[in-house]
Amino acid sequence: MEPISFFPLLLITLLAFLIPLVTAAFRKLLVPAMVGEILCGMVIGTSGLDLIREGPWLSFLSHFGFAYLMFLSGLELDFDLFRPRKINGHRWTLRACLSEPLYQSLAVFILRLCLATLLSIGLWRAGLIQQVWLMALILSTTSVGVVLMILKEQGYLERDYGQVILSCSVIADLITVILLTMGFIVYTAGWDPKLLLVGLLFLAVLFADRLNDYLQDKPGVRKVFIDLAHATSQIRVRGVFALMLAFVVLAQSLGAEVILGSFLAGALVSKISRGESPNLRLKLDAIGYGFFIPIFFIMVGVNFDLAALTASATSVIMVPVLIVMAYAVNFLSALILRFRFPWRETLAAGVLLSTRLSLIVAAAAVGLEMGAISPALNSAIIIMALVTCVASPMLFSHMMKTEVRPTRYIQIVGADSVGLDLARRLRERGLSIVLLEKDRASCLRAQDAGLKVLYGDGTDPDFLAMTGIYAEDILILTTTRDETNLKIARLARDIFRVERIIARINDPGFARRYREMDIRTVNFSRQGCLAMENLVLRPNLFDVLVQEATANEVQEILITSTACSGKSLQEIRLPGNSLILFIKRGGDTIIPHGRTRLYLEDIVAVCGDLESVLHARKTFQIEEGR
Repeated sequence: MEPISFFPLLLITLLAFLIPLVTAAFRKLLVPAMVGEILCGMVIGTSGLDLIREGPWLSFLSHFGFAYLMFLSGLELDFDLFRPRKINGHRWTLRACLSEPLYQSLAVFILRLCLATLLSIGLWRAGLIQQVWLMALILSTTSVGVVLMILKEQGYLERDYGQVILSCSVIADLITVILLTMGFIVYTAGWDPKLLLVGLLFLAVLFADRLNDYLQDKPGVRKVFIDLAHATSQIRVRGVFALMLAFVVLAQSLGAEVILGSFLAGALVSKISRGESPNLRLKLDAIGYGFFIPIFFIMVGVNFDLAALTASATSVIMVPVLIVMAYAVNFLSALILRFRFPWRETLAAGVLLSTRLSLIVAAAAVGLEMGAISPALNSAIIIMALVTCVASPMLFSHMMKTEVRPTRYIQIVGADSVGLDLARRLRERGLSIVLLEKDRASCLRAQDAGLKVLYGDGTDPDFLAMTGIYAEDILILTTTRDETNLKIARLARDIFRVERIIARINDPGFARRYREMDIRTVNFSRQGCLAMENLVLRPNLFDVLVQEATANEVQEILITSTACSGKSLQEIRLPGNSLILFIKRGGDTIIPHGRTRLYLEDIVAVCGDLESVLHARKTFQIEEGR
């Protein structure tokens, strides 16, 4: 057996380790690590220092990374997006349909594909490309991963606007993957009745889904999977890999590309694991983005053929032409969103949907391997993907610059009776609530109550990072273990810079440690005495603030609307019977009058009936132009 040199793999893993550290320095530019991986591959590859050449086993790792990337792309699918809502008034007019997210997303993709096809025909007539269908699909893609990252980073993911953009990108990727697979089959084998066998892949997905539903109803089976989900067994992870490779092998047996097989496997896991442990997804992401996927992207850079790109002026011209086309098809197709959103948001959506990276690079790699595109065109496509992936998030952030901060979430650790009751009450007041719980039975009770819950250990920093916790969020610790609450509080404050933390304490001895971190605490036994004292001394005020039977509501609202900033109270028409009690500005408390002006970042205490207070919250926090 010939000795295998591990130097290429060592160099790749070192680069994979260093690249996120470098891209983190450009966090404000929102540069994905994948961009850095491709660029580093160019430097060490055949067009650069020529330190690495693709060998058999490195090629295998790269191909597996490609398959795993498509699997994780399928894992991003949210099947709730594919459930059409009822059309307003049940009138099926064109405008009503184009205001519904699913139909709107389909219309955006169809228009994008038509525009991309027309532009591709123009390139074919000019002699710049050989395959119209492949270029049309490449121009029709987007990058779900980057779009998801930007929407989450800037606080749009839970809003209607963010969900529509995500729906457009998910549907584009799903349909493009299917069409690419069919196109590659026709390109290599021609029109053949065997093409219909690809439908067996979709039947396999339905069968596996039904089998999972059957097994989930068996308590004994569920118990075995729960018991073997940790430590050295990792039965869920093993099962996911077996499932992915089963679909990859089935796709190859049917004459299809691994793109569709691995993508459908990811979509299946996404569906059957919905509401299950997010730790499974965390492990799958760690395996993929920690090892296999960086190898694929670095090898894309290694195989980048700069000489082929610069061999002729025509090849060089293709780069700006492709970039212009990439933005043109998305800008024009995004105009359909104007039925639902203002101009600024419509154009910004077109910019963000122009982001291309993983799928376009994967499609180009398969096309190059099959001879459907030339090395020069492959290089031009890679450069186009890099440019759009860097420029689009920056342009989107600039166009939506009126956004002050991400949506504030309230994360409650502990889904026991206290956490559940608190989550219900806060959700009724229009706040975004996420429960974190490590007991599966408690998670199921929270889900049955219609609450959003993530299964995991709050003392694990990786789990907290996965929840997407921001410094602006509010963290409430309701577990009965003081040591657990204190550990989570320290993680949230020291690592994630969360400023507003509220902790439940049972032992008064822990109060001093929380005071040292400037964290507010609630001691249920002591607060019970204070509540009784307030019922004696301030019964009416206590009714307004605490009692459920009262018709009054008091909420503190952070002002984020630029439309309200700088205006006096007499210029702002408060809804219903709502009334501003006081204003907190910095460390000062202001008792307001008609000429008092409001500014961004002010906190106003609003009193009134619940409906009026919730409308007031929308007034003070609604985006300009909505």
